[in-house]
Amino acid sequence: MPRCTWARELDMCSLVVTRGRDMPLALLTERVRCPACGSRRVALLYQTPPS
Repeated sequence: MPRCTWARELDMCSLVVTRGRDMPLALLTERVRCPACGSRRVALLYQTPPS
């Protein structure tokens, strides 16, 4: 199976509404699925906003 290269910026407001504001970001990779290929093997990159 070819590697999926779908990439998007996650909407934090939607994540809070669907996952709850107390869900740790470390558990997010276990609870998301790629909308393009359906795989649960996803990679997330965290970037803090510039100060």
